[in-house]
Amino acid sequence: MPLLKVTRPSDLCWQISFDSAPDNRLTDDMFAQLAAAMDQVEYEWRSQNKWEGFFDKKRKGGALILTSEITKFFSNGLDFENSIKNPRFHLDIFSPVAVRLLTFPLVTIAAINGHAFAGGFLLALCCDYRLMTDGKAWCCMNEVDFGAPFPPFFSSLLSTKLRSSPNLLREVSLAKRFTAPELHKAGVVDEIVPAAKLRGRAIEFGNEIGLKSAQGPWGLIKEELYYDCLQHAKRTDGPVMPHIAAKAFFDRVGKKYEGKVEAKL
Repeated sequence: MPLLKVTRPSDLCWQISFDSAPDNRLTDDMFAQLAAAMDQVEYEWRSQNKWEGFFDKKRKGGALILTSEITKFFSNGLDFENSIKNPRFHLDIFSPVAVRLLTFPLVTIAAINGHAFAGGFLLALCCDYRLMTDGKAWCCMNEVDFGAPFPPFFSSLLSTKLRSSPNLLREVSLAKRFTAPELHKAGVVDEIVPAAKLRGRAIEFGNEIGLKSAQGPWGLIKEELYYDCLQHAKRTDGPVMPHIAAKAFFDRVGKKYEGKVEAKL
């Protein structure tokens, strides 16, 4: 069953729109379809250009817009139960697709039309630019509220994208729900756009900035810019879960306090 749509709203723009009711959860199937959609877009873009030699002024650029068909949600994040049951979910499923988006050869634009939580917010951060609706929409990394540490790639990407403001990184990591004006003020969102005009503005912006993709180096440049993120995406050691950390602590110091501290539940 299709969970997203691929369209070409202009000569220079491709658009991938999540369309999985009710809230665009990021399942294994969604990631597989997103990976295939990016392959389709890159194939169509590369096929219209000749790639002999270093430079060709006739090459055409392009932009990829990532958005949603569901008004309320850009994406409500990972299918938590599924991802937590698969110890290799991040290594084998999430990170490869996120890295593909992060280093995509076209300029990428997230048109955030609704709420973007956790993994959904991460995908928006993987894009080069973010335009956000002026309607009701929050962006939030809410893992701390349900007891999930950040996987290595999450931590690296957040540190890289938000490194200009340690306070912002702290608030994002502590699950603050950010509005569009707050994100725009912090430099995370590039433009706030009226909801009815968001897609049109994303296409207009893509037609302008997409010209920068024409000669093909943008994806390769990003591979170097985000080298640390790519290395963290390959790490086989995931985050230590809270219950494991608690056991390790008591194994280390428990006997020291036995009988001396009254446990309070």
